[in-house]
Amino acid sequence: MDKTYEEYQSWCAKYDTEVDTDEKSISKCFKQSFAKLESFLPYEEKLISAQNQNELLDSYKGYLLYMKQNNSDLVRILYERAITDLNCLETSIWLDYIAYLENESRLERELDPIYQRASRNIPWCSIVWQKWMRSYEKWDKHISEIQTLFENALSAGFSTAEDYRNLWIMYLECLRRRLDQYPDEERDKYLDVIRKTFNRACEHLAKCFGLDGDPNCVILQYWARFEAIQADNMEQTRRLWADILSQEHSATASYWLEYIILEK
Repeated sequence: MDKTYEEYQSWCAKYDTEVDTDEKSISKCFKQSFAKLESFLPYEEKLISAQNQNELLDSYKGYLLYMKQNNSDLVRILYERAITDLNCLETSIWLDYIAYLENESRLERELDPIYQRASRNIPWCSIVWQKWMRSYEKWDKHISEIQTLFENALSAGFSTAEDYRNLWIMYLECLRRRLDQYPDEERDKYLDVIRKTFNRACEHLAKCFGLDGDPNCVILQYWARFEAIQADNMEQTRRLWADILSQEHSATASYWLEYIILEK
Protein backbone atom coordinates (compact mmCIF):
# COMPACT_ATOMS: atom_id res chain seq x y z
CA MET A 1 0.00 0.00 0.00
CA ASP A 2 2.89 2.39 0.80
CA LYS A 3 4.44 1.69 -2.59
CA THR A 4 1.15 2.39 -4.36
CA TYR A 5 0.82 5.73 -2.58
CA GLU A 6 4.41 6.63 -3.46
CA GLU A 7 3.74 5.83 -7.11
CA TYR A 8 0.63 8.02 -6.96
CA GLN A 9 2.62 10.93 -5.50
CA SER A 10 5.30 10.56 -8.20
CA TRP A 11 2.60 10.52 -10.86
CA CYS A 12 1.04 13.69 -9.43
CA ALA A 13 4.41 15.41 -9.30
CA LYS A 14 5.07 14.53 -12.95
CA TYR A 15 1.69 15.74 -14.22
CA ASP A 16 1.06 18.42 -11.60
CA THR A 17 -0.34 21.01 -13.98
CA GLU A 18 -2.67 18.54 -15.69
CA VAL A 19 -4.13 16.73 -12.66
CA ASP A 20 -6.99 18.17 -10.63
CA THR A 21 -6.98 16.34 -7.27
CA ASP A 22 -7.95 17.04 -3.68
CA GLU A 23 -4.68 16.09 -2.03
CA LYS A 24 -6.00 16.43 1.52
CA SER A 25 -8.93 14.10 0.89
CA ILE A 26 -6.73 11.53 -0.83
CA SER A 27 -4.16 11.68 1.96
CA LYS A 28 -6.88 11.26 4.58
CA CYS A 29 -8.36 8.31 2.69
CA PHE A 30 -4.92 6.70 2.45
CA LYS A 31 -4.30 7.05 6.17
CA GLN A 32 -7.69 5.57 7.02
CA SER A 33 -7.16 2.66 4.64
CA PHE A 34 -3.65 2.08 5.97
CA ALA A 35 -4.96 2.01 9.53
CA LYS A 36 -7.54 -0.62 8.51
CA LEU A 37 -4.88 -2.68 6.79
CA GLU A 38 -2.71 -2.61 9.89
CA SER A 39 -5.63 -3.86 12.00
CA PHE A 40 -6.15 -6.75 9.55
CA LEU A 41 -2.50 -7.81 9.34
CA PRO A 42 -2.33 -9.86 12.58
CA TYR A 43 -5.32 -11.92 11.41
CA GLU A 44 -3.91 -12.32 7.92
CA GLU A 45 -0.59 -13.47 9.38
CA LYS A 46 -2.39 -16.10 11.47
CA LEU A 47 -4.06 -17.44 8.31
CA ILE A 48 -0.70 -17.66 6.54
CA SER A 49 1.01 -19.38 9.46
CA ALA A 50 -1.74 -21.95 10.13
CA GLN A 51 -0.22 -25.44 10.08
CA ASN A 52 -3.41 -27.47 9.60
CA GLN A 53 -7.15 -27.23 8.97
CA ASN A 54 -8.00 -26.83 12.66
CA GLU A 55 -5.62 -23.91 13.05
CA LEU A 56 -6.89 -22.35 9.85
CA LEU A 57 -10.50 -22.74 11.03
CA ASP A 58 -9.70 -21.15 14.41
CA SER A 59 -7.89 -18.30 12.67
CA TYR A 60 -10.87 -17.60 10.42
CA LYS A 61 -13.27 -17.70 13.37
CA GLY A 62 -11.24 -15.08 15.21
CA TYR A 63 -10.94 -12.97 12.05
CA LEU A 64 -14.68 -13.16 11.41
CA LEU A 65 -15.47 -12.15 14.97
CA TYR A 66 -13.22 -9.12 14.60
CA MET A 67 -14.80 -8.17 11.26
CA LYS A 68 -18.34 -8.41 12.64
CA GLN A 69 -17.40 -6.01 15.39
CA ASN A 70 -15.34 -3.56 13.33
CA ASN A 71 -16.00 -3.80 9.59
CA SER A 72 -19.31 -5.42 8.69
CA ASP A 73 -18.92 -4.52 5.00
CA LEU A 74 -16.22 -7.17 4.59
CA VAL A 75 -17.83 -10.00 6.56
CA ARG A 76 -19.39 -11.76 3.58
CA ILE A 77 -16.15 -11.52 1.60
CA LEU A 78 -14.29 -13.11 4.49
CA TYR A 79 -16.86 -15.92 4.77
CA GLU A 80 -16.38 -16.66 1.09
CA ARG A 81 -12.60 -16.76 1.57
CA ALA A 82 -12.99 -19.12 4.52
CA ILE A 83 -15.25 -21.49 2.59
CA THR A 84 -12.75 -21.63 -0.29
CA ASP A 85 -9.68 -22.07 1.91
CA LEU A 86 -11.38 -24.80 3.97
CA ASN A 87 -12.28 -26.80 0.84
CA CYS A 88 -16.00 -25.96 1.05
CA LEU A 89 -16.59 -28.86 3.46
CA GLU A 90 -16.35 -27.22 6.86
CA THR A 91 -19.84 -27.52 8.37
CA SER A 92 -19.33 -24.98 11.15
CA ILE A 93 -18.38 -22.19 8.72
CA TRP A 94 -21.42 -22.83 6.52
CA LEU A 95 -23.74 -22.83 9.54
CA ASP A 96 -22.14 -19.66 10.90
CA TYR A 97 -22.44 -17.99 7.50
CA ILE A 98 -26.11 -18.94 7.24
CA ALA A 99 -26.84 -17.77 10.80
CA TYR A 100 -25.13 -14.45 10.06
CA LEU A 101 -27.22 -13.85 6.93
CA GLU A 102 -30.42 -14.96 8.66
CA ASN A 103 -29.75 -12.36 11.33
CA GLU A 104 -28.49 -9.55 9.10
CA SER A 105 -30.46 -9.94 5.88
CA ARG A 106 -33.20 -12.62 5.73
CA LEU A 107 -33.72 -11.71 2.07
CA GLU A 108 -34.48 -14.62 -0.24
CA ARG A 109 -32.20 -13.35 -3.01
CA GLU A 110 -29.24 -13.40 -0.62
CA LEU A 111 -30.01 -16.42 1.54
CA ASP A 112 -31.41 -18.91 -0.96
CA PRO A 113 -28.19 -19.19 -3.03
CA ILE A 114 -26.23 -19.84 0.18
CA TYR A 115 -28.64 -22.58 1.23
CA GLN A 116 -28.28 -24.13 -2.21
CA ARG A 117 -24.49 -24.08 -2.09
CA ALA A 118 -24.39 -25.40 1.46
CA SER A 119 -26.75 -28.27 0.61
CA ARG A 120 -24.44 -29.26 -2.28
CA ASN A 121 -21.22 -29.06 -0.26
CA ILE A 122 -22.40 -30.47 3.07
CA PRO A 123 -25.60 -32.38 2.20
CA TRP A 124 -25.15 -34.55 5.31
CA CYS A 125 -25.90 -31.57 7.61
CA SER A 126 -29.56 -31.80 8.58
CA ILE A 127 -29.53 -28.34 10.16
CA VAL A 128 -28.93 -26.67 6.78
CA TRP A 129 -32.01 -28.36 5.33
CA GLN A 130 -34.09 -27.49 8.40
CA LYS A 131 -33.11 -23.84 8.22
CA TRP A 132 -33.81 -23.78 4.49
CA MET A 133 -37.29 -25.24 5.00
CA ARG A 134 -38.03 -22.72 7.73
CA SER A 135 -36.93 -19.88 5.48
CA TYR A 136 -39.13 -21.20 2.67
CA GLU A 137 -42.04 -21.01 5.06
CA LYS A 138 -41.16 -17.44 6.07
CA TRP A 139 -40.94 -16.50 2.39
CA ASP A 140 -44.49 -17.86 1.90
CA LYS A 141 -43.42 -20.54 -0.55
CA HIS A 142 -46.14 -22.91 -1.70
CA ILE A 143 -46.38 -26.07 0.36
CA SER A 144 -45.43 -28.14 -2.68
CA GLU A 145 -42.06 -26.34 -2.84
CA ILE A 146 -41.46 -27.01 0.85
CA GLN A 147 -42.40 -30.66 0.32
CA THR A 148 -39.94 -30.96 -2.58
CA LEU A 149 -37.21 -29.47 -0.43
CA PHE A 150 -38.07 -31.89 2.38
CA GLU A 151 -37.96 -34.92 0.06
CA ASN A 152 -34.57 -33.82 -1.25
CA ALA A 153 -33.34 -33.53 2.33
CA LEU A 154 -34.71 -36.94 3.21
CA SER A 155 -32.59 -38.53 0.49
CA ALA A 156 -29.41 -36.61 1.41
CA GLY A 157 -28.04 -39.39 3.61
CA PHE A 158 -27.78 -38.23 7.23
CA SER A 159 -25.72 -40.24 9.66
CA THR A 160 -27.93 -40.29 12.77
CA ALA A 161 -31.52 -40.94 13.75
CA GLU A 162 -31.56 -37.54 15.47
CA ASP A 163 -30.82 -35.79 12.18
CA TYR A 164 -33.77 -37.46 10.48
CA ARG A 165 -36.05 -37.04 13.48
CA ASN A 166 -35.37 -33.30 13.69
CA LEU A 167 -36.00 -32.96 9.96
CA TRP A 168 -39.35 -34.73 10.30
CA ILE A 169 -40.30 -32.52 13.24
CA MET A 170 -39.44 -29.38 11.28
CA TYR A 171 -41.63 -30.52 8.37
CA LEU A 172 -44.49 -31.54 10.66
CA GLU A 173 -44.38 -28.17 12.40
CA CYS A 174 -44.57 -26.46 9.03
CA LEU A 175 -47.65 -28.50 8.10
CA ARG A 176 -49.27 -27.79 11.46
CA ARG A 177 -48.75 -24.03 11.12
CA ARG A 178 -50.41 -24.12 7.70
CA LEU A 179 -53.56 -25.74 9.11
CA ASP A 180 -55.21 -22.43 10.01
CA GLN A 181 -54.89 -21.25 6.40
CA TYR A 182 -57.41 -23.83 5.20
CA PRO A 183 -61.16 -23.09 5.19
CA ASP A 184 -63.44 -25.33 7.27
CA GLU A 185 -64.54 -27.37 4.26
CA GLU A 186 -60.94 -28.36 3.52
CA ARG A 187 -59.74 -28.70 7.10
CA ASP A 188 -60.59 -32.41 7.51
CA LYS A 189 -58.79 -33.29 4.29
CA TYR A 190 -55.67 -31.42 5.44
CA LEU A 191 -55.84 -33.07 8.86
CA ASP A 192 -55.61 -36.43 7.11
CA VAL A 193 -52.56 -35.24 5.19
CA ILE A 194 -50.84 -34.32 8.46
CA ARG A 195 -51.84 -37.63 10.08
CA LYS A 196 -50.37 -39.56 7.16
CA THR A 197 -47.17 -37.54 7.49
CA PHE A 198 -46.93 -38.35 11.21
CA ASN A 199 -47.43 -42.02 10.40
CA ARG A 200 -44.86 -41.91 7.60
CA ALA A 201 -42.34 -40.28 9.96
CA CYS A 202 -42.79 -43.02 12.56
CA GLU A 203 -42.52 -45.78 9.97
CA HIS A 204 -39.44 -44.26 8.36
CA LEU A 205 -37.56 -43.90 11.65
CA ALA A 206 -38.58 -47.40 12.77
CA LYS A 207 -37.52 -48.95 9.47
CA CYS A 208 -34.12 -47.21 9.41
CA PHE A 209 -33.22 -47.30 13.10
CA GLY A 210 -35.68 -49.53 14.93
CA LEU A 211 -36.58 -48.31 18.42
CA ASP A 212 -33.51 -46.07 18.34
CA GLY A 213 -35.22 -43.96 15.67
CA ASP A 214 -37.31 -42.21 18.32
CA PRO A 215 -36.53 -43.78 21.70
CA ASN A 216 -38.35 -41.07 23.68
CA CYS A 217 -41.37 -41.11 21.35
CA VAL A 218 -40.98 -37.42 20.60
CA ILE A 219 -42.93 -37.63 17.35
CA LEU A 220 -45.67 -39.79 18.84
CA GLN A 221 -46.06 -37.28 21.69
CA TYR A 222 -46.22 -34.46 19.19
CA TRP A 223 -48.84 -36.39 17.21
CA ALA A 224 -50.87 -36.96 20.38
CA ARG A 225 -50.80 -33.23 21.21
CA PHE A 226 -51.80 -32.44 17.65
CA GLU A 227 -54.81 -34.78 17.85
CA ALA A 228 -55.89 -33.37 21.21
CA ILE A 229 -55.41 -29.66 20.48
CA GLN A 230 -55.67 -29.09 16.74
CA ALA A 231 -57.87 -32.02 15.69
CA ASP A 232 -59.97 -32.28 18.88
CA ASN A 233 -59.78 -36.06 18.65
CA MET A 234 -59.20 -37.48 22.13
CA GLU A 235 -59.93 -41.03 21.01
CA GLN A 236 -56.92 -40.96 18.69
CA THR A 237 -54.89 -39.19 21.39
CA ARG A 238 -55.56 -42.06 23.81
CA ARG A 239 -54.57 -44.65 21.20
CA LEU A 240 -51.31 -42.86 20.61
CA TRP A 241 -50.56 -42.61 24.30
CA ALA A 242 -51.28 -46.28 24.77
CA ASP A 243 -48.62 -46.92 22.12
CA ILE A 244 -46.17 -44.53 23.82
CA LEU A 245 -46.59 -46.08 27.26
CA SER A 246 -46.20 -49.57 25.85
CA GLN A 247 -42.68 -48.67 24.70
CA GLU A 248 -41.13 -48.96 28.18
CA HIS A 249 -42.27 -45.50 29.30
CA SER A 250 -45.08 -46.53 31.64
CA ALA A 251 -42.81 -46.19 34.69
CA THR A 252 -41.72 -42.62 33.83
CA ALA A 253 -43.65 -39.90 35.66
CA SER A 254 -43.09 -37.16 33.07
CA TYR A 255 -44.89 -39.21 30.42
CA TRP A 256 -47.93 -39.72 32.63
CA LEU A 257 -47.99 -36.00 33.47
CA GLU A 258 -47.98 -35.11 29.76
CA TYR A 259 -50.85 -37.54 29.17
CA ILE A 260 -52.84 -36.18 32.13
CA ILE A 261 -52.45 -32.60 30.89
CA LEU A 262 -53.97 -33.57 27.54
CA GLU A 263 -56.85 -35.37 29.24
CA LYS A 264 -57.71 -32.21 31.17
